[in-house]
Formats: sequence, structure tokens, C-alpha cells
Amino acid sequence: MRIGSTMSGMKAHLQIAASHTFRLIHWPAIYKLLSSENALVKLLDFVSLVCILISAFDSYSLIALYYECCRKEIAICKVNGARPGQVFRLFFVEQITLLVIAALISFTLGYLLMKTWLEQYALQTAIHWWIYPVLFLMVGAVITSCIFWHIRRAAAANPAEILKSE
Repeated sequence: MRIGSTMSGMKAHLQIAASHTFRLIHWPAIYKLLSSENALVKLLDFVSLVCILISAFDSYSLIALYYECCRKEIAICKVNGARPGQVFRLFFVEQITLLVIAALISFTLGYLLMKTWLEQYALQTAIHWWIYPVLFLMVGAVITSCIFWHIRRAAAANPAEILKSE
């Protein structure tokens, strides 16, 4: 019986202490301090989005430049009877091979650098494994759509005019 009354007494004291603690915190001051943090987070979100868009446009322009240089090769493939699917597969395998090599290098370096950087802090966030496949699929989708767009455009062009102009 004595243990039960002691436990209920401790519980009452903890509730009183917790209610006094929350009363002592000046919440408007905390919200004012956090408003600058929230503004910084919004700014970083915007800058991150701009960086992602710039890198997507960069990938598109690099692939466009590459296929502009390969127009003659695509035209020769078409003259020799290759279907657009075969031409797409030919260039797709090449670009995906480059993507896999770049992903292996960048994901490994990124993981190692982030891990050593996070070890400096007492509270650490986890580096989840699913981030890397999602990034790979997103970049792969951008590259695939760019390849598809340029191969479709090259397949619609007359190969005789392309070969005559170059």
C-alpha cells in the first residue's frame, strides 16, 4: 500500500513540475527565434530546387549536344534499316552505362563525405539507403526522356538530307 501511495505522490509531483516548466518557457520568444530558422529553411528549399532544375537542364543540353553530333550516325543506321527502337536501344545502353559509372563514383564519395561530416555532431541523422535508388531512378528518368525525345526527333528526320548536309 505504501508503494502505491509513493508512486502516486511522485506522479503528482512530476505533473506539477512539468506544468511549471512549460509555464516558465516564454513561447513567443521561442517562436520568434524559430521564425528566422524557418525562413532559412524556405530559402534553402528554394535554392535546392533551383540547383536541381539547373542540373536537369544541364543533362538535357549535354544529351542534346551529343545527339546533334551523332545525327550522321543515326541517319546511317536508318538508311541501313534500323528501326527507331533499335537506335534508341543503342544510345540508351551507352548513356545508362555512363550513368551507372557516375552513380557508383558519386554515391560512394557522397556517402563517405556525409558520414565523416556527420560524425562531428553529437546528434546525427541517418543516411537512409533508399535515397540512392530514388536519386538513380530520377536521373535515369531525365536521361531516358531526353534520349527518347532526341531519337524520336532524329527518327522523324529524312536521313538523306542529314547525310547530304554533313
